[in-house]
Amino acid sequence: MELLVTRPRDDSEALREDLKARGHRVVLEPLLTICPRTGAVLPQGSFQAVIVTSANAVRALAAHGEADALRDTPMLTVGKASAEAALTAGFTDVESAAGDADALLTLVMQRLDPEGERVLYVTGSTVARDLKALMAERGFTVERAILYDARPAASLSEGLRERLAGGRIDGVLLFSPRTARIWAGLIRSAGLVGSLGAVRHFCLSQAVRDALDEEIGRADIISSVAEMPDMQAMMNLIGEFDRGRDG
Repeated sequence: MELLVTRPRDDSEALREDLKARGHRVVLEPLLTICPRTGAVLPQGSFQAVIVTSANAVRALAAHGEADALRDTPMLTVGKASAEAALTAGFTDVESAAGDADALLTLVMQRLDPEGERVLYVTGSTVARDLKALMAERGFTVERAILYDARPAASLSEGLRERLAGGRIDGVLLFSPRTARIWAGLIRSAGLVGSLGAVRHFCLSQAVRDALDEEIGRADIISSVAEMPDMQAMMNLIGEFDRGRDG
């Protein structure tokens, strides 16, 4: 199949190679560009843990000039990719929730003490779920550090518009509700909703699919949802669909 990967570029390269190794053709079209915030300030002092919900947050933290003070602080991540990014960046005590924001919140409740030290929540300027508020409701003291912006693409590239209009794209990978909304908006702006009739949208979670449906309408698109919100489940979903096409 010819698959469109919409993730930020740093998250796309390894995914492209994995998909190519499985026999797919891959088009990269990042719908978000990660822009570190120059001069972003990390709260001072000690923390019982650091919380991150993306590999982008890990990379932004690792690049910060004061990150060394946190290398040995326990870090709880939303999934495997963010945990691997943390270990690669030199953080020594990392545990993955292996799921979504709800799974991470559950892990927080299992591992951390609401009456203990503060928790550092590292994010971009936009978050899908406000974990700071959810943790505060449960008695935690949370400091949020906004270290980057994820800027949306203004338009689809000419090459991608041509591929869509020509029916060459078989599937689109969508990993967040925000990316799904951006994709839908750009498709509408380009006048290409009618070109999606045979395009399968592979969604990381039901929340991603819901965002897509809200923006375009389920009657106009074909979509499938991974059994679990992780990369392996996405690969399984793509593989199952591809085998069904061959059958």
